[in-house]
Amino acid sequence: MKRDIDGQTYDTEDARLIASHEVDTTHTRRVTALYRSRAGEFFLVEEHETHGQDGALLMPFTDDMALKWLETRGKRDIAEEMFRDKPATVVIEVDRHLLRVIDQTATAAGRSRAEWLTATIEAALAGEREPL
Repeated sequence: MKRDIDGQTYDTEDARLIASHEVDTTHTRRVTALYRSRAGEFFLVEEHETHGQDGALLMPFTDDMALKWLETRGKRDIAEEMFRDKPATVVIEVDRHLLRVIDQTATAAGRSRAEWLTATIEAALAGEREPL
């Protein structure tokens, strides 16, 4: 399948297949496949058959969309390999007092909250008491 979208050409014949996922129910069969072009652009191709009617769709994907697609379809190993250098987001809940202390400590160290927390976690994992 080949499509030109916003001046960018997406072509399954000239791209690398990253992973595919199939859903087959009584009345519908859908196969989605994630590709990456030679230029590094991700795109998703969905081919489906519903009640004997065929269709196909090609959608450009951002890196974040590709990562999420892989993770939500049980392809975490591929996602980790492809995006190992991409920062991940971790959400934790802390009380407001602790958040103020974290922010004050980070500011005193000349770092953002995220930088200070990352350094603190790395130091703890390395068995150190204070972040570097």
